[in-house]
Amino acid sequence: MPFGRFSTPPPPPPAPATTDLAFLTAMISTAVVGLLVIQCIFISRRKARALQPSPAVVRRSMSFCSAACADGPMPDHAKMSPQDPIINAVVLFEGEAPTRAAVETAILPLFKFERFRSRKVKIHDEWYWELLPSFDTKMHVIEESFQGVDMDDLFRQLEVWSKKPLHVPTEAPPFEFALLRNESRRGPSAVICRVNHAIGDGVSLANLIPYVFKGLDGQSLPTKEKFSRRETGFMPTLRNPFTLLASFFKVLGTPSTAFDTDVGLTIPDKKQITFTGRRSIVRIPTVKLSFIKSVKNAAGVTVNDVVFAALAGAVHRLRVAMQDPVMTDPLSGSKVRTRALMPVALPRKVGDTVRGLRNKWSFASVNMPIGVKGSLERLHAAHATTTALKNSPIVMVQNMVETLVGARLPWSVAKQTAYDTFVRHTFVFSNLPGPDVPITFAGKEVSGLYMVFANLLPQVGALSLNGRIFTCLVLDEEVTPGARDLGKYFIDELMDLADRTGLNVKKEDILG
Repeated sequence: MPFGRFSTPPPPPPAPATTDLAFLTAMISTAVVGLLVIQCIFISRRKARALQPSPAVVRRSMSFCSAACADGPMPDHAKMSPQDPIINAVVLFEGEAPTRAAVETAILPLFKFERFRSRKVKIHDEWYWELLPSFDTKMHVIEESFQGVDMDDLFRQLEVWSKKPLHVPTEAPPFEFALLRNESRRGPSAVICRVNHAIGDGVSLANLIPYVFKGLDGQSLPTKEKFSRRETGFMPTLRNPFTLLASFFKVLGTPSTAFDTDVGLTIPDKKQITFTGRRSIVRIPTVKLSFIKSVKNAAGVTVNDVVFAALAGAVHRLRVAMQDPVMTDPLSGSKVRTRALMPVALPRKVGDTVRGLRNKWSFASVNMPIGVKGSLERLHAAHATTTALKNSPIVMVQNMVETLVGARLPWSVAKQTAYDTFVRHTFVFSNLPGPDVPITFAGKEVSGLYMVFANLLPQVGALSLNGRIFTCLVLDEEVTPGARDLGKYFIDELMDLADRTGLNVKKEDILG
């Protein structure tokens, strides 16, 4: 039919259905592929940001020792609680404690150091310090009241606190200051500086004393430079390849050596040692540093030797009093094998706000002369052990093995190795020098300093302050009956040492 003015053109032929379906399929496929590409890019960028933080995030990798403390150094079957190792530095006051505001002000200098402004983060099984741009510094001071009339009442509170995890949230720097206010106003009070061991070792924390403590005149204390020596001058024995090789094999063999003799400080079946949660703080009577130095000079040893040997003697006397056949047998001395893990700090810079806080140390396995008969003989045995340690590269080798080998092991293997090493020993012994002058904290004069650490093994902490040595043991009294008598036996050992070295002293000349 011809088209006319009023004619209607025929409709166009319909498009094939397959055209619409192909277009729709193409659109969906493009969208799906696009989403997958975007997701892959997002994930890859997220991982890249985790491993390589943006310029706004400052993140520093932890050393193996710090990372082990951050992750928890013991395997789950050790039942450590809390899992994180918390160092408790106890600052004592004769009467009323400082105010919360004064404590908040006193700790402000700590925030100069990066680790006191950083949180722990774990990324792909690796631990880092992540610097926080801002956080509430006041949340690091907590306050609790109690009623007490003497040191025993206070230390019962400290026993509870020594087993508590930190109260600060996990996204905050891992430390806090606990202000224990005695409401009775007649007994002692305390402030506990509670620091995750990942922040630093004992030497690092001791080097912070001039930043937060002051003299009686309100002036700052001088900074100790004891550990600021150059590392290259500390390693002459590393040049002997035979000594290095012997130390290397000794370090590797320590986790599989024979177990120590049972002297009533741990459960007899040492393979089953766990953290029971029962921990008491046994205070050793405070002694005068001048007396310890008199014994040191008379015997030709060191202050550390005297304290270490006197502690071994106290345990020996306790076991004799309990008629332990291991000690009462005349031939037992050569059969008794007891060792202590002694943390030895390695040289580091002092005052560096980035590297000033370190975990640069290793445990040394040292013989503890609990089985040796005679106070002077125990002292000479302790001196021989520590002298050999100072002339040996074993601590440096131990640290290198931990850094180069331990850091590349799975955490489960590293933790089991730490456990196997611990349970073969009897004690952990730590001794640190403090200020030799009176000090104040937050405007109040300090009457004493204690280091309290709830460990898998009985832990000894000795700190000196203003001419006195403050020593305590943290242990399980159910495992060690009579542990409260160790203080008495410690003084008896010192009295015997004074007599045998020709010192004419009375007990009041010893007690600080």
